Amino acid sequence: MSELQECENHGFYGERYSLFIQAEAAFTQLLSRAETYYRDTNRRVPVEHYKTRIKSAESAKEKLARLGLPQTPEAAASNLFDLVGIRIVCQFVSDIYALAQAICESGEMEVVAQKDYIKNPKPNGYRSLHLILRLSIPQSCAIHMVPIEVQMRTIAMDFWASLEHELKYKKNIADVELMFAELKRCADEIASVDLSMQTIYEWIQQSD
Repeated sequence: MSELQECENHGFYGERYSLFIQAEAAFTQLLSRAETYYRDTNRRVPVEHYKTRIKSAESAKEKLARLGLPQTPEAAASNLFDLVGIRIVCQFVSDIYALAQAICESGEMEVVAQKDYIKNPKPNGYRSLHLILRLSIPQSCAIHMVPIEVQMRTIAMDFWASLEHELKYKKNIADVELMFAELKRCADEIASVDLSMQTIYEWIQQSD
């Protein structure tokens, strides 16, 4: 994040911005402890990689506008649950569900909602598991409940989602409907590959 964007974020979010930074750090510390636990117990680490971000002031305002809400920090804090976002990429679908269960049962945060777009993909083919969580963050002699959105995907799902996000904003595409139909076909094929890789992995585990 550039210094200019950070200044814009701080100017828009005000004191809440430091809460977002603390929530982001608290969750990444949780993931680091989990990874250490897996390594110390000689188990395969289910997290391939993860990425965090705080939604920019510009993006927050755009989303509020789409929702027909005032473009204010108060409206953002009250209505947007993805101001702090974590994307976790796993190797297998089973890793996603196991890690999600561990996060939800950790007792370190409140589980607000879970949206399973793996079992119930979006019409365009998008697949991911979303968790909306609230973290307790102390600041100024008070405890603040800060929401974060965690998106969990396989490597293949993440590849598809990144490409789809880039393509859908391209202009002057000759046949948009054909492109989205092809993306949907690719999403279904990727889901099939994920299932096959999961089967191969379980087969290998049973052979040990």
